[in-house]
Amino acid sequence: MRKGQGVLAAKLYYRQVKKNLTCPRKIKKKLLSRLKFDLNSYVEEQPDIKLDEIIDRFGCPTELGHAYISSLETPQIIKQMKKSQKIGRIALVFCSIAILLLIAAIVKMICNNANILYRIAKI
Repeated sequence: MRKGQGVLAAKLYYRQVKKNLTCPRKIKKKLLSRLKFDLNSYVEEQPDIKLDEIIDRFGCPTELGHAYISSLETPQIIKQMKKSQKIGRIALVFCSIAILLLIAAIVKMICNNANILYRIAKI
């Protein structure tokens, strides 16, 4: 079966929604699964549908992400923000440790080279 214009438009729309949807992975997976089912059903009914018509039917991809966030209650939003901050802090700590280890390795290498040069010059 040849991919029609509707299938390509649906895939493009799906990718845009996926990119703009910011929510926990578990919820995102459920929402995207449902969207994919709805898009496939809609494209089966109208195989030559255009992207503009999909947007008219389902809404703007960026608006779907914003609609999800606005549907959350304040405690849920705060919980998600704290989780994001926590992940950011953990990443920062690991990067800092990696940089310190790299600096320590470079300093040790320089000291070893200096000792070797000193021994050679002494001979």
